[in-house]
Amino acid sequence: MKTALYPLGSAIAALALTTPAVRADVIADSVADFAGVQGANGWFYGLYNLSLDVDHLYTQAEFAEMSLAAWNGSVWQWPGTQPPYVSFNPWACHPDGVNREEQHHAIRRWVSTVDGEIIITGRLAKWDTRSGDGASNGTIGVLIADGIQLLNYTLAWDDSEGVSYEFPLTVQQGSIIDLCVDANGVDYFDGTMFTMTVTQVPGPATLAIAGMTIAFAGRRRR
Repeated sequence: MKTALYPLGSAIAALALTTPAVRADVIADSVADFAGVQGANGWFYGLYNLSLDVDHLYTQAEFAEMSLAAWNGSVWQWPGTQPPYVSFNPWACHPDGVNREEQHHAIRRWVSTVDGEIIITGRLAKWDTRSGDGASNGTIGVLIADGIQLLNYTLAWDDSEGVSYEFPLTVQQGSIIDLCVDANGVDYFDGTMFTMTVTQVPGPATLAIAGMTIAFAGRRRR
């Protein structure tokens, strides 16, 4: 399942292919930017404590960053004997389910460093499919941008294909996009891939200049 771009996005993509003067730049990548520093290129790693929330409805103000003590040199993960058990590697994360002292959603967050039009793309799929049917409830992936839910998809325990997504957005510096994973019950074998790439769309002035360049080049060829 892939969400189509709005017509504006298609026009921009076509123009970008027509001339080197216009290029849609990748400004953030959840895999390539993965680091042991909170806020690196706008990325943060944290959780939502479902057990302590009275209404059990996540709002972006309820995001809690993981402490730097959770970085072990390669992944974000508390020591195995210490809750919460939420963890992150470059491409996947793991939440806490009902079998834990407290339930936590794993949340990878990007805070926009730019103003204007962007396109976000990525994939949601089950990464750990070792359990047999019935031993895992699968997981739920939710994508939220500035409080608006863009995607809510339940993965079966063995759904390694999952879904790809693509959404055009208008953002400003400080806009928040959350990639949330819920255990959907117990969290056995709940490692879940949830990635995101952010591409900045050329602004109107750049497009106008590119259009003039194309027109001028056409006249010269004639």
